[in-house]
Amino acid sequence: MSSVVVKVNGIEYNLKGRENEVYLKGIAEYIDSKIQELCEKNPKLSYSAATVLAGINVADELFKSDLQCEKLEKECKGLKENYKKLEEEFNVKVKEIETLNEKLKEMENTNSKDLIKEVEDYKSQLDIMEEQYKKTKEQNKTLMSRNKEVNFQLNNYKYKVLDLEKKYMDINFKLAREKSGQNILLNTKKHR
Repeated sequence: MSSVVVKVNGIEYNLKGRENEVYLKGIAEYIDSKIQELCEKNPKLSYSAATVLAGINVADELFKSDLQCEKLEKECKGLKENYKKLEEEFNVKVKEIETLNEKLKEMENTNSKDLIKEVEDYKSQLDIMEEQYKKTKEQNKTLMSRNKEVNFQLNNYKYKVLDLEKKYMDINFKLAREKSGQNILLNTKKHR
C-alpha cells in the first residue's frame, strides 16, 4: 500500500492507496487543477463550493466514461460474434477446399474443367474470407485495446470520486466546527 503527501488547493493531505505514488500524485494534481480552474473562472467561489463543483465535474466525466465503456463493450461483443461467425464459415470453406482438392487429385487424369473451375472459385472465396477474417481480427484487437484504456480511465475516475467525497466530508466537518465556534449562544454556554 502506497502513502504519499499531496497538496490540493494549498492544503496538504496524506493519501494511501493500492496504487503507486506517481498514480496517487497524478490524481491529486488532477483534482487540484480542476479546483484551481473553477476558482480562476469564478474568484468569488469558496473553496468548499469549488471542491463540490470539481467533484460534480469529475463524476460527470466518470459517467460519460462509463457510457463510452458500455458502448465499446457492445461493439466489442458484436465484433466477437461476427468474428466467430466468420471463423466458422472460414473453417467450413477450408474443409470444402480440402475435399475438393482430394477430388481434384482423383480426377487429374480425367481433365475435368468444371471441377477445376469449382476449386478455383472456392479458393477465391477462401481468399476473400481470409481477408475478412484478418480485418475482423484486427478490429477486435483494436477494440480490446480501447476497452482496456476506457476501463483504466474508469478506474481512475472512480478513485477521483472517492477522494472528492472524502474531501467533501472533511470540508463539511470543518465548516460545522467553524460554525459551532462562531455561534454566540454556544460560546456563552461554554463559558458558564
